[in-house]
Amino acid sequence: LSFFADVYGSGRERIPELLKFVDLEEHAKRKIGEYSKGMKHRISLARALIHDPPVLILDEPTMGLDPASSRDVRERVKSMRRSGKTILICTHYMDEADFLCDKLAIMNRGRIAAVGKPEELKAKVAKQRYLGIVIKEDALIRKLAEELGGNVDGRMVVIDIKGMNNTIARVHTAAKKLHATVLSIKTLDPSLDDVFVAVTRGGKWG
Repeated sequence: LSFFADVYGSGRERIPELLKFVDLEEHAKRKIGEYSKGMKHRISLARALIHDPPVLILDEPTMGLDPASSRDVRERVKSMRRSGKTILICTHYMDEADFLCDKLAIMNRGRIAAVGKPEELKAKVAKQRYLGIVIKEDALIRKLAEELGGNVDGRMVVIDIKGMNNTIARVHTAAKKLHATVLSIKTLDPSLDDVFVAVTRGGKWG
C-alpha cells in the first residue's frame, strides 16, 4: 500500500483507515504471499482505494472466492456505494449484480442488449409467470419436469405457465400419472438469471 501511495503521490495517511476497512489490520506486517485468496482480494481493494478515486472499476471482484470471503467483499463494495462512490462492476454472478448494482447493462455478443434497474429488468420477465412444484418423491422430479415441459431447480420443478390453460389441473394430472404426491405449488418471482437467459438465449424479452 505504501508503494502504490508513492506511485500516486498521495494516500499514505489513508493506509491505517483502509486496512481497517478491509479487516486486515492484524495482518499488516505479513507478506502478501502468505495471504489467502480472500485476503489478497481485500488488499487489492484497499490498493485500488489508496488515492481515493471518484470512480472505482472492479472486474469480477469475487471470482474464485469461498462464500464467506465473497460476502465480505460484497459488503465492503456496498458500503462504498452507500458512501456515494461511483462503482463500475463487471461480473457473471447475477446474484452479485442484483445485490450491488443500482443499474445494470447486460452484454450479448459484444453489444449491450438490455439496460435498467434490477427490478425493472425482472419486471419484464415477470410477464411470463413461472410456477414451482414440489413433490414428495425426489426420484420422480425429473420425470414430472418432462411431463410438464419444465426444468428442475433443486427439489423443485419449474414451468413457464404463460399461455398454458388449466395449469393446476395439468400439474395434478401429471403427478397422478407418475404416482407422485404434490406438496406445494407456488408462483415464482423472476431472478436476474431469468433476465440473462431471456436476453442472451433468445427467450421472451420485453
